[in-house]
Amino acid sequence: MATFKKYTTKKGMLWRYQVCITDPLTGKKRFKSKSGFATKRDAKIAADELEKQIHTGGYSQDSDITFKELTDMWLESYQLTVRESTFRFSVANLKKHVLPLFGHKKIADITTLDCQRAVNRWSKEAVTFNKRMGLLQRILRYALSLQLIDRVPTDAVIMPRTKKADSSANFYTRDELRTFLEYAEKTLDYKYYAFFRLLAFSGLRKGEALALTWSDVNFKEKYVDVNKTTAVGLKSWYVLHPPKTEASIRKAYIDSKTVDVLKEWRSRQAKWLLSNGFNVLDKSQHVFTNQKNELWYSSSICHTANSLADEIGLHRITLHGFRHTYATLAAQGGMPIKELQAQLGHSNVKMTLDIYTSVTAEQRKETAGKYTAFVNF
Repeated sequence: MATFKKYTTKKGMLWRYQVCITDPLTGKKRFKSKSGFATKRDAKIAADELEKQIHTGGYSQDSDITFKELTDMWLESYQLTVRESTFRFSVANLKKHVLPLFGHKKIADITTLDCQRAVNRWSKEAVTFNKRMGLLQRILRYALSLQLIDRVPTDAVIMPRTKKADSSANFYTRDELRTFLEYAEKTLDYKYYAFFRLLAFSGLRKGEALALTWSDVNFKEKYVDVNKTTAVGLKSWYVLHPPKTEASIRKAYIDSKTVDVLKEWRSRQAKWLLSNGFNVLDKSQHVFTNQKNELWYSSSICHTANSLADEIGLHRITLHGFRHTYATLAAQGGMPIKELQAQLGHSNVKMTLDIYTSVTAEQRKETAGKYTAFVNF
């Protein structure tokens, strides 16, 4: 139903109309108005024509829908297709980086230039800028599928060159690892030492290690059964998930000393559990937990590792760096690449080669000598 109003301008008395429109996508009521009619009759003719277009489907409301509104609709469906941790990461990325630039804009008003400027800016802020661009592109393609736009403005964007993160120093040499673990055993809570030892001598991902229960540890056969991992949840920081790929479900073998370290930790943990009223015989008891016997947050472990490295004069590595360390030292020790692939849980050998063929400075020093010994002149 249209309404009409007379108003005064320097040119004299003019008329405007206002038509109420219910958005079929959001269910919200919107108002479409137009001014500048010389008579009420002219305004009514124009309003009648607009209402006719609305009722027959000839009027498109795409220009009234904002990027924020479309994002909310897209997220409802997207949430059903990905893990909790992926969804939470995407929401955080959208809120912090994408919506501040595009949230207020109407979908139909977003241009290729807007998108180009955004990705140029993001490329200067983070190595993973392409993830932000990916979210923007998915939402705009969703708009295309709803026929809100007739082209996707990101399709014509020139993507900046991706800068690879420098992971060359994200591992320890054999001597550095020995130093780190010796100091960890002497100065840290034994739980931390056991955790670092397990990572460095198994190649486990941090989430896989944090998800382990004692029933997953086979002391006799000397392996841990990797069948789950931790991930960031929607309502809680950590939840348990199956590994992402079939290759990740595996037996990761460990050495005799690491087995002894885990036995010692189990004994100490049992005393702590008993003194704090927990069931020592619970088969689902996790190997590593916090002070409430809940899943352990990796942030506190990272902080401890960094503090210890600073204290003993070593460079810092991430928790994933211990997995990198395992792979590098295993390659140095002559472990066949297929065995290393199985131990790390990679789905294909190319991944193992691409990520874990780092050569330490110690190996590089021997390069010339190896060549000369082979050529022999």
